[in-house]
Amino acid sequence: MEAIRRVTLRSAVSCFVLVSLVFASPLWSADLTIPKTFVPGTPATASDVNQNFSATATAVNSKQNLVTGICSAGQAIRTVNADGTVVCETSLNSRLTSVESVKTPYIFSEFFQTAVSETAAECTNWDTFRANLQPTNYTCVELVGSTAKGRTTCDAPNVQLIATALRNGTTASVISGSDTWNVGTCGSGIEINANASGICSCSAAAILRPCIGAGNANWGGVGTATCSGPSQSIQLIFR
Repeated sequence: MEAIRRVTLRSAVSCFVLVSLVFASPLWSADLTIPKTFVPGTPATASDVNQNFSATATAVNSKQNLVTGICSAGQAIRTVNADGTVVCETSLNSRLTSVESVKTPYIFSEFFQTAVSETAAECTNWDTFRANLQPTNYTCVELVGSTAKGRTTCDAPNVQLIATALRNGTTASVISGSDTWNVGTCGSGIEINANASGICSCSAAAILRPCIGAGNANWGGVGTATCSGPSQSIQLIFR
């Protein structure tokens, strides 16, 4: 009987060694811990071998089942359940649209004529643009014109400060790198400029003030005179 028991244990150990080799790949090694280790010349008991087989079975059974679920066209898999079924993301298109809308530049653009004061429509467009700013969405601001490149700043915290001041119509002076962006009241409306000496100045800087007041043609300019400047398009872009 003793000889039979030893032969049986040898067979069990051999089988266990084979199983251990099968699951020695990186896919399994992180989850499978063998409680008992056998060395040459040391008898292996049935209890020890069974503990190792039990540990192997637990590791195998805890693995994720194959993914058996599917989602319809236009949907995406949101969650894979333990039994292989899936939870589908049905609002993927609307989420992508929302993300893209954040990325879309928000632009104010008008054409101004030399020696001509702003129109009521231009002033209304400016005020509407300011009121609809979403400061936390932006990381860059550009003040550019048809006659010059103007200034661009990509510095999320400072860009958001600029956008907030512009939306609220409050005074701000924000330094970002080599540029100083100023926001404040000039005449009947709100001005924004980059690197002017202040608000309501005629500095040769990038300046935009569409609502300066009726009869006042000093609406600004980019790369030109900013008081009684030449005809040009001016754009303020947040992205």
